[in-house]
Amino acid sequence: MNHWEGKKQPPFNDHLGVNVEEWRDGFVRISAEVLPHFQNSQGAPHGGFIMSLADIAASFPGVYCPHPDRRRFASTLSLNTSFLGLAKTSVIYAEGRVSNSGRKIFYSEVKIFDAEDNPVASCQGVFRYRGGSESIDGVPIE
Repeated sequence: MNHWEGKKQPPFNDHLGVNVEEWRDGFVRISAEVLPHFQNSQGAPHGGFIMSLADIAASFPGVYCPHPDRRRFASTLSLNTSFLGLAKTSVIYAEGRVSNSGRKIFYSEVKIFDAEDNPVASCQGVFRYRGGSESIDGVPIE
């Protein structure tokens, strides 16, 4: 089971095999192996798999919390993805950055690559903080 910053990942992230390689306020780098059940009929990563990774990589930079006993939450308002090319490797990674933020809303950008740095997709997301998550101190884990 994957853990990050002392916190258990959401089950969906575990299902996708998401590895959080680096995470700090405003930035995340994640990776995942494109297993056969995440491939389309042509053997490439399914678009839904890529968009799920994009959603994760777009939200994490805005919900970073440095406290191991607390978390921050946000809901996706908009996620726009452009597919740029086919992955040529079985591992892909995504880097997400907050591009702008306000009190309740933040915006992020994601770039997704294969392990040889070939571009796979780019994404822009808009997120709304859930109650108590506006501060980097987050809310207690229940």
